[in-house]
Amino acid sequence: FLITPLKMDLSILEQSIYNFTIDWRTPVFISILYLTYVKHMNPKYEKNVPKKRDIFSFTTFIMAFHNLILAIFSMYVFSQTGPFIYKRFKSVNYQTFCLDPENIIRNHIEYYSWLFYISKLYEIVDTFIVHLNGKPSIFLQYFHHTGAIFATYLFSISKSHIPWIFVVLNSFIHSIMYLYYFLSVFRIRLGIKKIITGMQMTQFIVGYLLLGWHFYHGFYFSQEPKLFKIQVSAIIFNVSYVLVLFILFKAFFEKTYQKKPIPEPVVSEPVVGSGVVGS
Repeated sequence: FLITPLKMDLSILEQSIYNFTIDWRTPVFISILYLTYVKHMNPKYEKNVPKKRDIFSFTTFIMAFHNLILAIFSMYVFSQTGPFIYKRFKSVNYQTFCLDPENIIRNHIEYYSWLFYISKLYEIVDTFIVHLNGKPSIFLQYFHHTGAIFATYLFSISKSHIPWIFVVLNSFIHSIMYLYYFLSVFRIRLGIKKIITGMQMTQFIVGYLLLGWHFYHGFYFSQEPKLFKIQVSAIIFNVSYVLVLFILFKAFFEKTYQKKPIPEPVVSEPVVGSGVVGS
């Protein structure tokens, strides 16, 4: 099954990158390489005591550059998709918006959906930076990154307008998140880490609601057999992936931010015949 070119003008370089990245072997190979790296490197940092990072070190420069690039990229994508979706929503009825019969949304969102997929291939650098700081990568992180690669890959080849939900919500959250991480590199504490984690969990719920809303108003899959399979696979994978991700984020939130009650001291009953009270 050949994926047709994006419905917009691409430079020769962009078209070459597009052709390479939509080949199914690209996300599979990169994910295997990434997980192999994590499995090999994580044990080296599990018992390691991280050293305090010098704010003027090369590591700081790498971290700042990485987070700033992703913050700017996310802001750009949101600025190109969020307002467009809002204007389209305001200009047509619910059914027209959800069905997108003239491919107005699809033709606009397709390019940014692909760009977002490319960004997920790059975001695995998050793990390299964690290791650079002498810490192991937690399961939530590498599951999140690996799943995001396949989630966005399937959306980018689905030839549907539905990916707008993921692109708009995620680019908005990531604009805030990576800007926060950028400032944190320089030890500028805003005290909103808990809020950002909560926002990440909220986007999953909102995404589910928006997807259900589209189906309620008559969204249907392509009648072309092969494209039908891709679109169904994209929805099933993303719904399943986000569900697991929500559970993992919820567990992380509870472990990290919710204060555990201090247990009351236990006074044991006298042991009969021991001769010692409270032993």
